[in-house]
Amino acid sequence: MESNRNTTIQVYGGEAYRGPQGLQGPVGPQGPKGDQGPVGPKGADGVNGKDGRDGVDGKDGQDGKGIKSVTLVGTKDKVKTYRIEYTDGTSFDFQVKDGEDGVGKGGMSGGAVLKGAEKTSRKSQDYNDNNAEHYPSSKALADAIAKLREEMGNTWQLEEMPEATADLLGTIVQYIGETDSSYTHGYVYECKSSSSYTGTIYFEQHKVGFDTDAGTVVGFFEDNNIDNYFNVTHGTMTYYVDGDIWALEGLDADNNVVFTGLQLYTQDLEDAGFVFLNPMTDFEDEEVIDFETTFTEVVSYFWERINVQPSSGGSGAVDDVEVNGVSVVTDGVASIDLTDYQEKATIQALSATDSITLADNTIYNGGEQTALTIALPATVDVSFLCEIDFTSGTTPSTLAYPNSIKWFGTDVSGGVFVPATSTRYTLLFYFDGVQYVCIVKGIV
Repeated sequence: MESNRNTTIQVYGGEAYRGPQGLQGPVGPQGPKGDQGPVGPKGADGVNGKDGRDGVDGKDGQDGKGIKSVTLVGTKDKVKTYRIEYTDGTSFDFQVKDGEDGVGKGGMSGGAVLKGAEKTSRKSQDYNDNNAEHYPSSKALADAIAKLREEMGNTWQLEEMPEATADLLGTIVQYIGETDSSYTHGYVYECKSSSSYTGTIYFEQHKVGFDTDAGTVVGFFEDNNIDNYFNVTHGTMTYYVDGDIWALEGLDADNNVVFTGLQLYTQDLEDAGFVFLNPMTDFEDEEVIDFETTFTEVVSYFWERINVQPSSGGSGAVDDVEVNGVSVVTDGVASIDLTDYQEKATIQALSATDSITLADNTIYNGGEQTALTIALPATVDVSFLCEIDFTSGTTPSTLAYPNSIKWFGTDVSGGVFVPATSTRYTLLFYFDGVQYVCIVKGIV
């Protein structure tokens, strides 16, 4: 029997007994690693920790400022006052004064190219935002329109013209969509209304009637050049046997005379639709026939191009445009000749990456501009004026231009114009007789 211990068993008289245990032998070598036991059951989820404390609320941001409406608020003589109402309750008024009728072709109306060459000799003048008399006439006007754009933002510029309605009456917009048979790109339009009338006439004595197949009451009054005929509510026809002639007088509801002394032969009245139910021999001399009229107004609404810049009929006639009550056309100007400013101004689209040579009387209109190279014309005079409109996107537009251009305005530093991000720019170029000048207006 093998054992780690030495054990002696002795037998006495047929009985055996175990002796004392021997010393423990040395530890044997370690046996091989047993197989891994099965995975025990999943323990219970721990208790969720406590929620953290809420942070302090931030301050409310300021309300944005947008345009609520642009409306015509008054007309006095030839001066129209428009009001821009903002969403913050403030407003901005500007005035447009209609020019005198000129001779020949009308000047371009609307858009941002504003041309008016100053033919009197003058020295180069620095542009000064705070000194109106330093503006060359056409450039001052261009700057005023750019200022108006800045005040109004782009919300007044529409790619699609809405239907003219009563709700839009007096609203002005600039159309920046594609030129079509109805609207021209860059031009400014106002929603206006016109009235036409339908009318009836009633003769108290029943000796006279009116044949609507032969004419209309409205036509009769209009053909006889009666102003404000639609205010006539009643009147008299007086017959004079000697001469077979009728004298008509028309009154309004307050018995004010609208017209008087209209003398027409019986045949003239019959041709206009009047019907004499009795033979003329039945009418006494100076017999009076009373009549009553009813006119119904029919209003239609339409978009009409308006002058917010000089327009010329070829005779030098020019509109005085005021912004914030300051005349920007005639301040410091001795004379203005606009004979070159006609409706033939060119509107040229820009591609995202383009290269142009500035041309007189031209609008260069672009969207988001990646890069633009500008070159100057070889010859030019002081009537030169053109405009570039473009957007500098989230990546600023890259511009290349001659160092000889004198820059003033938005994002111009040290005489260098560098477009910023997310900004719509209007660049107004002119030649002051010595150098090219560009006024920059940017709207974020």
